[in-house]
Amino acid sequence: MRTYAGPLNKLFGFYKNAKDLKHVAGTFGATLTILLGNIGTGILCARFLGPEGRGEQAAMIMWPQLLGYALIFGLPSALIYRLKTNERDKSELFSASILLGFFQALLAAAVGIVLIPVWLGSYDHGVVVFAQMCMLITPLVTLTPVLESALKAENEHKLYNRLRLLTIAVTLLAISFFVLTGRMTPHNTALAYLLASMPSFFLMVRKLIALYKPKLKKLKQSVKRLTGYGIRSAGIDLLGTVSDKLDQALIIAFLSPAQMGLYVVALSLSRMLNIFQSSIVSVLFPKMAGMDNGVIGPMTLKVARISFGCSILAALVLMAAGSPVLQLLYGKEYLGSVGVYRILLLEVVLHGTIWILAQAFMSVGRPGVITLQQMLGVGLNIPLMLFLIPKFGITGAALSLLTATSVRMTFILIYYKKYFKLAGKEFLAIGADIGWLKAKLKQSDARVSEHA
Repeated sequence: MRTYAGPLNKLFGFYKNAKDLKHVAGTFGATLTILLGNIGTGILCARFLGPEGRGEQAAMIMWPQLLGYALIFGLPSALIYRLKTNERDKSELFSASILLGFFQALLAAAVGIVLIPVWLGSYDHGVVVFAQMCMLITPLVTLTPVLESALKAENEHKLYNRLRLLTIAVTLLAISFFVLTGRMTPHNTALAYLLASMPSFFLMVRKLIALYKPKLKKLKQSVKRLTGYGIRSAGIDLLGTVSDKLDQALIIAFLSPAQMGLYVVALSLSRMLNIFQSSIVSVLFPKMAGMDNGVIGPMTLKVARISFGCSILAALVLMAAGSPVLQLLYGKEYLGSVGVYRILLLEVVLHGTIWILAQAFMSVGRPGVITLQQMLGVGLNIPLMLFLIPKFGITGAALSLLTATSVRMTFILIYYKKYFKLAGKEFLAIGADIGWLKAKLKQSDARVSEHA
């Protein structure tokens, strides 16, 4: 019987063992299912709430995610790195990460409660108050990626993927219930999105307590280790989250809820293209942490090249099908976002490739490089959006994202070549990749024939 690992083995035969392929394959399958689930919930919300209601919902749920991730101070990446390089102290490191994550979540909640009334000044009072109440869920949002990092460090990818599937299943069931009972409101659906991860969260806690057997010994030393790496990569979380959410935050400030609804639909539909790249990233960093630089550089570059090629071809197909897809899935009232959708497809291809290349620097203990390129992107994005959104609306936001991401892509390619001492022709080895893929396909088919 063929599994997902078969086709992936054809693409990524340079992995050392079948387990790595199964992890990527399992994550890819789970991510694909989650993507379809997100599309399903997005369609229900868009059709039953309309652009204005969808925009209000997005405005309410954005803040726990924005501040919860922005103020996590590099903790998930620090935990994976330290667990891989200090396995004897894994119980102490895990315990320290939970305490740090909880206090960071409290900080994020306090900041959100203060800032939300200022930022949502043009929204109804009920939306503002509800958004403030949603900040109480921030510990759940902040600690979830920390727990997921602990699972990945123990190669519990199967459980990780199952829990992700559970979360989307709960979300879909809750929203379907609201549709069937006539209780479809921005407030109810916002709660469905924010609270859906609770069952997965407690199941993760139960599993990780058994795996790590938490101890509070060496707490000071463990906190120092985590914060030492975390502070250097904190900019990645802060700037990455700001980069991901800045467009929505400024649209909330400058435009109407209906415009926000149109943009969120285009954004979420374009992000479906990120499935393959995000599946690779979830396995690549835990796998490479601690490897030799001479292996990490070329290996990651090959993955990035192949991923980019596949993604850009898929983007062209999705661009051509933009109008029919939007009308079929969301309705005629969302056709005004088709131009934005096409721009965002190009942006997501570049963004995913950047994030794959970034894993190489994370794995060699150089997160500051990623922080620097994100600073460059955010520093360019803010003035562009402040200028373009008032003039061109949601199209201006999409163009700003694409411009800033293109600059980040240029920066990371230049630095990658310099740091890993790679020849320029290795970045354009498309012909070699095609030949390599053909060889892997022949080898894979030969092995299948032998075992048939």
